[in-house]
Amino acid sequence: MPYLFFNFQKYRSLLSQNCLLLEFKLALFISSELIKPLNSDQLMNKYILIFRGQEGVDTSDEALKERISLHINWIKKLGDQHIDSQRLEESGTHLIDHNTVVTDGAFIEAKEIILGFTIIAAKNLEEAVFLAKTCPLLNYFEIIVRPVIS
Repeated sequence: MPYLFFNFQKYRSLLSQNCLLLEFKLALFISSELIKPLNSDQLMNKYILIFRGQEGVDTSDEALKERISLHINWIKKLGDQHIDSQRLEESGTHLIDHNTVVTDGAFIEAKEIILGFTIIAAKNLEEAVFLAKTCPLLNYFEIIVRPVIS
């Protein structure tokens, strides 16, 4: 009798381990199927477009409204490739090191001011640069394109 009980316990233990392993494999399969794109062409990366000021740009309210309208229309054309856009406040602080703090003011050149950013989805850096070149704000500002680490 003890021999049968021992085999049953061993079988029960193996069955339990196999069920856990099966559940784990099933969970991995389901999650990989949910995350995996339908094909490799759909894999997109995030890129940030940083808009930096240039000297001589019209800062009137009318010019600002026109640039915002142009940017909104461009965003609509991007469709699903547009992730986020934010305009930054004019004021701020620039920390150079622990002891050097520069507050935005008349002493900071316009070309050093970061005006805002847009985050887009693109297949690679080349596509991100291509899309940045279609942005109408490039007529007014510099655009820095950088990959975002996911």
